[in-house]
Amino acid sequence: MGFVVDAENRLVTVDHSHNHFCITTPEGNPVELMLGTLKVTSIFARTKGKRDKNDPGDNSPMLYVIKGLHELRTNPRDIAMLCASFRQILPLYLGRGFQWDWIVPLPSSSPVCCRFADKVFKHTNQGVCYPDALEKITAGNVIANLEDLRISSKDKTVLRGDIKRFIDRHGEEKPFQIKSIHRVKLRKHINPFMLGNVTAAAPPRAILLIDDMVTSGASLVSAEAILKQQYPDARIEALTLFGSSR
Repeated sequence: MGFVVDAENRLVTVDHSHNHFCITTPEGNPVELMLGTLKVTSIFARTKGKRDKNDPGDNSPMLYVIKGLHELRTNPRDIAMLCASFRQILPLYLGRGFQWDWIVPLPSSSPVCCRFADKVFKHTNQGVCYPDALEKITAGNVIANLEDLRISSKDKTVLRGDIKRFIDRHGEEKPFQIKSIHRVKLRKHINPFMLGNVTAAAPPRAILLIDDMVTSGASLVSAEAILKQQYPDARIEALTLFGSSR
């Protein structure tokens, strides 16, 4: 089962006869990926292969549909097929034994992560969902944390320039955009997240991070680092809707 993209009609549909873009049957799912110490499980494996550069939706056309991007759409029947597969694949993940008491979706401008987290909670009745446990770091926080970075003075100067240009355009309270760091190799020094507001009575023993898709995995690793700093004894795993195509 894969996806078909009708570029002319901006329509993404599900096709049982191939695995273009994604494997959406229970067979072959879920898939696992290790990002350092973080185990990431994905409900739907994305597949490699050449794409038509004219196709909208890049490498994840159905995610673009769900996010309402590129004016892409699908049919209720196709969404129902994916939901049916999800209901069969999630128990396979649960059978691998990880149990959590917190569900933490990654901060995003799209509501997809929170909706996915809600579905995981609904179907597992496990843990408590904390959508505000993590927040995107503000530009003011980034500049304040800069001096604590263990990097060269030269690299700090470069970062400071990019951060101040962002602040000049958007202000200190704006969530910082990592792509504003023009020297790509320096982006790894900026954690895009910070701790948010949690009213839990006790620290978590295990945390399930939720994201819509894993690409480089940098966001998930950054989220793990922030939570580990605050809750060093907690076990952390991640669950994504769509996997990596690398």
